[in-house]
Amino acid sequence: MDAVNLTTPTAAVSTDTQSVTTHNRGQGNDTDANVLHGTNNTDAELTATRSRHTIAIQPNATTPADVTTDQSTTTRGVVCTLSGRTPATRPRAVPSNTRGIVAEQEEDESKVVDSGEGSRSVAKSDKPRMECSICRDTIKEPAVTKCGHSFCTACIHKHLEYARGCPVCGKELFETDLFHNFLLDDLMSGKNQSQIKDGTARMKDVISLLQTREHIDDTDIEVLLKVLHQKRAVQLEQSEILDLDVMCEFFKASLDSRRTVLRKLQDEIFMLERDHEVGSLLRAAAQDRRESSRIARVAGKRTFDEMCEMGGPDATFETSKVPPSTSTEQLRYYSVTRQSRVPTVTEDIPSTSSRQISRIEKLFSPSNQRLETKKTAVHNHLTNITKRYFEIRRNTFDNREALSDFRNILKDCTRYSRLEEKSFFAFSGLYNHSSIVSSIEFDKEGQYFATAGVSKSIKLFDFDAMAADPRAVDRHIPSREMTSTAKISCLAWNPYIKQQIASCDYDGLVQLWDTVTGQATCKLQEHDKRAWSVNFCERNPQLLASGSDDSKVKIWSTNRAQSVKTIQSSANVCCVRFSPTEPHYLAFGGADHHIHYYDLRAPQRPLALLKGHKKAVSYVRFLSNNEIASASTDSTLKLWKLDQTDPIVETFTGHSNTRNFVGLTSNGDYIACGSENNAVYAYYKGLSSPVAQYRFATFDPITGEEVPRDDVAHFVSSVCWKV
Repeated sequence: MDAVNLTTPTAAVSTDTQSVTTHNRGQGNDTDANVLHGTNNTDAELTATRSRHTIAIQPNATTPADVTTDQSTTTRGVVCTLSGRTPATRPRAVPSNTRGIVAEQEEDESKVVDSGEGSRSVAKSDKPRMECSICRDTIKEPAVTKCGHSFCTACIHKHLEYARGCPVCGKELFETDLFHNFLLDDLMSGKNQSQIKDGTARMKDVISLLQTREHIDDTDIEVLLKVLHQKRAVQLEQSEILDLDVMCEFFKASLDSRRTVLRKLQDEIFMLERDHEVGSLLRAAAQDRRESSRIARVAGKRTFDEMCEMGGPDATFETSKVPPSTSTEQLRYYSVTRQSRVPTVTEDIPSTSSRQISRIEKLFSPSNQRLETKKTAVHNHLTNITKRYFEIRRNTFDNREALSDFRNILKDCTRYSRLEEKSFFAFSGLYNHSSIVSSIEFDKEGQYFATAGVSKSIKLFDFDAMAADPRAVDRHIPSREMTSTAKISCLAWNPYIKQQIASCDYDGLVQLWDTVTGQATCKLQEHDKRAWSVNFCERNPQLLASGSDDSKVKIWSTNRAQSVKTIQSSANVCCVRFSPTEPHYLAFGGADHHIHYYDLRAPQRPLALLKGHKKAVSYVRFLSNNEIASASTDSTLKLWKLDQTDPIVETFTGHSNTRNFVGLTSNGDYIACGSENNAVYAYYKGLSSPVAQYRFATFDPITGEEVPRDDVAHFVSSVCWKV
């Protein structure tokens, strides 16, 4: 804050009472002063501290003994001026050619008194200048000029609309030469507060006097009642005007808001109407092409003579090039053109029956049921789809490109509408009822998938065999089973080596397994607490990362027994993931509610810290090199873009997740997660609500009987998308 010359009214300091007294000429607005004092308290203190050097105390001229005054004794004192200058006897005259509002100087500001000896002295008024020279009222929101005069901020700005000179001294003045007078603002606020306190104390004295006095004259009571009635009437009138002002302000603000909304709606309606016309034309053109193709297919099975009969007057032949002796069969080799866009016939087309053509058309034409399903999806997500539409239309200059992009998004978000159960199998054994599956992962080819959890075992299943016969008895038997010494929290397939899979467990142990032999080939033990997550680097299959409750992320190499790098976090690490395109970038989430994005070449500080979740981040997944999806126990998924100032792109809600890890997986533009209501939810990245969901039936693991769906003990603990 720049230091400015602060000019405030003069205050008289009495040497007898050792106190500073100030006087106010006008009736100021106490509420405005208090509010302004409160809002600018910090700036006022700073400015007052830096502006102390501008305060000067100058002795006042001794009043001659023969000066006539109202007091019986003359008081010696000093004049305290906060401008650093001695007040002039009379302000400098304002040039007559100055246009605008010029304040009149108060006639009784100073009185010239003859001492009888030819000398003249100035006796200043007892009231200090605490008023604006323009409005003649107490200064509100004081502004000081470069020439040292203070006015109300609103008054001086109004004055400068008509003139470019100071109302007092006439010096050239512009709005850039105005500064807020913090010191005077503080003085005015303190004065108003003291006046309020004094008024309250006096009122209490009056009430106490009325209560304690035994006898009060009827005349005095009548006077008091009259004054009180008048005061009450004035207050009621002021209160009524105030209430009406507030009501009018509401109507004005509400009308302005509605007009803004109306203008926006009118623009959007115009945009929608225009695009609807364009879409209708495009649909008509597509329908014409489809009809032309159908006619061409029908025409291909007819003889040449039949086509001529179908053509009628619309069929034209290049008869000038046809020899007179040409037969009907020879005409097949000449060009035939029809206005209905029948393709040129230059060779025989295999004959096809009408029934076969009808079957083909039904096979490739969209059914009414499919169309109704897509329409239902549009209505279910109308708000989100409309939002996406206007975002694309406003951010894309080319209308054709915008409509093409929106058409693709609409196609993607309505592609899936429901989930179906293809098969199921029992994960727990006969004597092991702890069936919580912590992780499901497919291999790079999607042929096998592995499951692991609190049963301390890793099981491999053949997906194709299970999907081929979902009722087969042997579907519950895994193709391979590997046993661990602790409960397993996460699995990760090597993206290049099909028979290698990594796991981490509750003891903090990271292990590499050979799925062919079923044996652990490497054990990596450096975490002090439970390890929650493990992940291979897709660009460098020799690197893998793990995160643990010891607040550390470990980077491992499959060729070494010790970690190659450690990142220390401030909270428990719940999930870790490598970038799919760059081997040096890694993201992890933890109990601090944040997502940390690191470059392993400079692990001293994160490249980005993504904040937005309200609880622990349980999963992170890369959708692309700069898009991250995350899950949290605040029952939300979030989509982040690393190259944006505001990284949060979308927040997905609909599932329930407040206590457990429920899994997270992605497939292109789709994200899926589990839920604590024993259901799985699928989201499209452009819509905040789920596009499909499926709630599983719950069975008792001992009796095999179905239990109520409201049983909160069952939840989906892991999901994985088969690519």
